[in-house]
Amino acid sequence: MEPITTAEARAFMQIDADDMSEDAVIADIIKSEREIMEYETCLSLVKRKVTDNYRSNCCGMAIPKVYRPKWSPVIGKVYIKDAWGMCVEVENEGTEQYPRFTLTYNTDLVYEAGFVIFPADLKQALLERVASAYHNRENTTTEPATTVNPHADRVVTLHSRNVF
Repeated sequence: MEPITTAEARAFMQIDADDMSEDAVIADIIKSEREIMEYETCLSLVKRKVTDNYRSNCCGMAIPKVYRPKWSPVIGKVYIKDAWGMCVEVENEGTEQYPRFTLTYNTDLVYEAGFVIFPADLKQALLERVASAYHNRENTTTEPATTVNPHADRVVTLHSRNVF
């Protein structure tokens, strides 16, 4: 389920509530913009079950490394399974966390990622990006493209968990 509905997007863009003719286009744009924001932030904007695989060694030696799950925030328990099939259950304190684990070679993490309550500022940024993409979907060279409100880009940057 997407963090915003087509009805919310239509209301934000001031499209008539009874005009559902563009709902399929709006739904596609919502999904696309959500995926872009997820890539930019390393946040899971929708709830999902994730299995991360950690495979790293140097010259055949297992090197312990501090690792954070690919998708954040982590909701609930994290299951750590090592190369020998041993599974450890780690309880998260609170509902949403950004944990780090020290892992060695050939370890899997299984967890649920996403927001229990979607942050209002991220929702606003997503609505602004969807509106910009919708209004510029058939842009021609004769008229300039409407840019995304800089506020939306700042919000995405503030929430970014990417480490380059």
